[in-house]
Amino acid sequence: MKPSQSFAIFLWFGFVPTCYAQIDSFAGYADAVRRAAVATTENGVVAEVMVKEGDFVEQGQPILRLDDAVHKTHLKIAQHEAQNTSEIQAQESRVKLLGFAVAKLRELVASGSARPLELEREEAEWSMAKAILEEKRHDYQTKQLQLERLRTELEKRTIRAPFAGHIAKLPRQVGEFISSNSSEVAILIDATTLQADFALPFAMSKGFREGQSVELLVDGQTVRSEVTLVGLVVDRSSQTVNVRVAIDNANLAFKPGTDCLLVPAGTGPQVLQTSTQIQP
Repeated sequence: MKPSQSFAIFLWFGFVPTCYAQIDSFAGYADAVRRAAVATTENGVVAEVMVKEGDFVEQGQPILRLDDAVHKTHLKIAQHEAQNTSEIQAQESRVKLLGFAVAKLRELVASGSARPLELEREEAEWSMAKAILEEKRHDYQTKQLQLERLRTELEKRTIRAPFAGHIAKLPRQVGEFISSNSSEVAILIDATTLQADFALPFAMSKGFREGQSVELLVDGQTVRSEVTLVGLVVDRSSQTVNVRVAIDNANLAFKPGTDCLLVPAGTGPQVLQTSTQIQP
């Protein structure tokens, strides 16, 4: 007697045909929560690559340095100019001397030994000297700001990691020119926490809430994870809601991009019988 055709996978244990199927499970993949295409706003030639693919870097650690010889020269010139206070000191001395002269003339005018016109002329010169002193002090402050700007520009020639993580991709080499049209220098990922998104039917999504513990199958391992997002919008075409789950990966057991499976509570592998029995 021939069995009727049916969709089933048979595993023989003796002579009993059995079918295993996963009911109400949802596929996704675990990706890094933090992923950045590290880029620069600077143009220039790569002078030094300080890491390699796969390296772990701390936040702020240098990744790559652009040629900065010209910037260092400009910085030295600015430092020299910013340290020169001789003009200010000379003008301060002039203001001090004129101040003494004005005070003396005031005494003489009060005693009738000098004319008021002489005092007015000396006071005017004193006021002008004080104005020149303020201008020189302003110029000095401007030089300090210019020095700080050049330091910032020089610092920007070194591209640093925005957060701690692993270098997933490093496409730049020494001697390569980087421009605003191709500013990416590295792909940085923080794989200590992974996240996976699952498109669940609207009715089933109602059973999930933020902070809820759920079970995932990741790379063949059962992992307890936490729901971090239940979408607010229903996809009109599929009538599904996005549910996002965070996976603790502090020991880096799983690689970003690993397939995973969400098995809602109360479901799992179930044994299904074939449509007809097979005779030995």
